[in-house]
Amino acid sequence: MDKLKSIFLRFVLMIGIVIFFYPTISDAVNNVTESRGIVEYNQVLSKYDSVEVEKIKEKAREYNRRIEELGDAFYHPEKENGYADCLNPFSDGMMGSLVIEKIAVNLPIYHGTSDAVMQKGVGHLEGTSLPIGGASTHVALSTHCGLPSAKLFTDLYQLEKGDTFTISVLGENLVYRVVQIKTVIPSALEDLKIEEGKDLVTLTTCTPYGINTHRLLVKGERVPSEKVEKITDVTEQARKSIFWSSFKIIAVSIVLVLLFFTILVDLWKWNKKKRQ
Repeated sequence: MDKLKSIFLRFVLMIGIVIFFYPTISDAVNNVTESRGIVEYNQVLSKYDSVEVEKIKEKAREYNRRIEELGDAFYHPEKENGYADCLNPFSDGMMGSLVIEKIAVNLPIYHGTSDAVMQKGVGHLEGTSLPIGGASTHVALSTHCGLPSAKLFTDLYQLEKGDTFTISVLGENLVYRVVQIKTVIPSALEDLKIEEGKDLVTLTTCTPYGINTHRLLVKGERVPSEKVEKITDVTEQARKSIFWSSFKIIAVSIVLVLLFFTILVDLWKWNKKKRQ
């Protein structure tokens, strides 16, 4: 009877471990998938010659000039055609990647803000500037927070003025310093307008956590290249993310397998003893 009780308790413990570590493991699996996409993006991009890359950039710059002229494109994104064809070198919707070292974010950036996109990375808000930098541009990037299966922008609230984040696009790293943090209602888009001469990126997600009645806006302004103290190696960051996420998955899996194995062994011994 004591043996059965021990087996039952270990089985309950195993179920508890699965439930407790589900968010961690699910997030780790997503991190591996997302980071592999970033590594593959940069590996393929490295084979492009500079002429091809410059053509893609110029097409994106032209799009941004049209967005600036329209002024209210984020209210009426349908006014501007050709969005899906810009900054889409591999025809998979991936523009580049976003790294926020302070909160361990390393996510691919995709066209649009559909739920499918924001389940796996960061979405670019159509009607705002494309993330290639430049004066009189304002990029808006958004994704979920608080998902049980992925952290995404869950920790975005931890950023403070003066913190930095990096956008990697077409082999170039653009560094932005946080200059404004603001909470607004979902329909308030005035803070996403282009400011003449400035190179801006606003990161946005739902808030408060679990209620999602408002939007948290974290606005960053471009740091001139000559003033960037540290260049983030985006590919290396992605590889580190793959390593540590894989380590978490393997570690928890080993614990579960060993626990399950001991349960099977004890069940076999108990059954054998019962037959004698």
